[in-house]
Amino acid sequence: MEGRYEVIAINLPHSQGAIREFPKLDFVCDAEEHRVVVDLNFEGTPRYRAWNKPRPLTEPPDLEIEAGTKDHHGTGPCRHPGWTFRVGEAEYALYGHSCSSESDPAPERSRGWLEVKAGPKTQHWWCY
Repeated sequence: MEGRYEVIAINLPHSQGAIREFPKLDFVCDAEEHRVVVDLNFEGTPRYRAWNKPRPLTEPPDLEIEAGTKDHHGTGPCRHPGWTFRVGEAEYALYGHSCSSESDPAPERSRGWLEVKAGPKTQHWWCY
């Protein structure tokens, strides 16, 4: 049987009082070139933090965006969450899995994807 664990916090402050005030982890993406964490503050506003690999999560993130939006895409069983963050003209988006087609299947064990648009260039990575 494969072992599993759940990440409940990353880079927490060290005092017990601060732990109770820390936001809720909402989505984690371990992509080929990046590790991304989305957490929600108590008002439900998402925060984006990304580490370029191989930089460890114990160090400060390479990019942090304090406020973004969360919404849902699709309908019925294909409904999935999405988070969008903007800095200048760049847009960072994460999506949970939706229904995939036989012509465009999602990789096994993937949990969604990361999309980065900067000017005319768009890049995609699968999240695991």
